[in-house]
Amino acid sequence: MQLEQLRAFATAIDLGTLDAAARELSLTPSAMSQRLRALEASAGAVLLERTTPVRPTAAGEVVLRLARQVLLLQAEARSELDGGLGVDGGAGGRVTVVRVVVNADSLATWFPAVFDEAAGWADIALHLTVADQAVAAEHLSRGAAMAAVTSRPRAAPGCRSVPLGVMRYHAMARADLVASGLGPADLPMVNFGPDDDLQDARLAQLGVGRPPRVTQVPSAEGFLAAVAAGLGWGMVPAGMLARTDADLCQLRVGGTVEVPLFWHRWRLASEPLDRLSAAVEKFANIHLAK
Repeated sequence: MQLEQLRAFATAIDLGTLDAAARELSLTPSAMSQRLRALEASAGAVLLERTTPVRPTAAGEVVLRLARQVLLLQAEARSELDGGLGVDGGAGGRVTVVRVVVNADSLATWFPAVFDEAAGWADIALHLTVADQAVAAEHLSRGAAMAAVTSRPRAAPGCRSVPLGVMRYHAMARADLVASGLGPADLPMVNFGPDDDLQDARLAQLGVGRPPRVTQVPSAEGFLAAVAAGLGWGMVPAGMLARTDADLCQLRVGGTVEVPLFWHRWRLASEPLDRLSAAVEKFANIHLAK
């Protein structure tokens, strides 16, 4: 598997189409297709689903992870060889892209502290993807990310897992909604998205299913706004409660849930990834409960 074939494959995944990837790499569409066909021949498998956008197959996810790792190592080696006289990164040297998956609640509470430190890293560009903490680790195994904040303690093959701390959630609803007298089976609910099971887990504790009215809001700030507006009850991160002046009450039964968070990252020796990991662990230690 040649380096430029791996670069073409990863670029196609990033940009979604072969034409866009060809333009990015200054290739003709024919040359782009030839590189991908040669890569698939070398792998002995179909690596790319020619959909819109293109997607890696199961075999393609394995090769994508390899491509990300090889390209990361190449970028670091080039940066060292340049001796600080960068080509891609201007006067500050080359820029290494570090792809990270973070859950929305962390991004809305403690994770931005990492940005304050990362602002001084002229050689690193963070590319963040938002995914629920329960599924974030899957991005690592697919090669879509190099590190992730996840609630799964066990790391994927080729990765290491570091405990970060605990995020506390409180089952909150507007006071007038709680005073309505509706039971848990009928009290309207707010849900973040299909991967969010915090509310459903609480209902399961009470032995009831979902109420007829469920509002879905896939944004941490929007989720809080929906609960504050009285659209329903929801599990709100403790760190966000001070951001609203709404008259909210905590539900009594199963009203607090603690979600342990872990930092999963490639085992690959990488100075930019090591630097980011150190910052994430430092600020998680400051802001998360133990």
